[in-house]
Amino acid sequence: MSDEQSSVVTLKVRVSPEFREKIVNTAKQNNRSMNQEIVARLEESFNEVKKIFKITSTETTVRVSEEVFERMIKVLRDNDEHSITLNDSKKVKE
Repeated sequence: MSDEQSSVVTLKVRVSPEFREKIVNTAKQNNRSMNQEIVARLEESFNEVKKIFKITSTETTVRVSEEVFERMIKVLRDNDEHSITLNDSKKVKE
């Protein structure tokens, strides 16, 4: 058995005849075998999940950072005894 053969497993799935026909037609359109079409679509679906999670994670981080910054500014503005300078060389004065 070659290295390539030992790194591939057989997976059997049951699909309706109509679904199989969709796979056959799409595979032909993409110049792929049915197996190549199925594998490509499965790989793509996993990549999409990763993209969605990464985008959601980034958006959440940005939103939380903005909320924290807005709350900090509000606290500083609400407190008359403090002033803030957004310059790194100066500190918050009491």
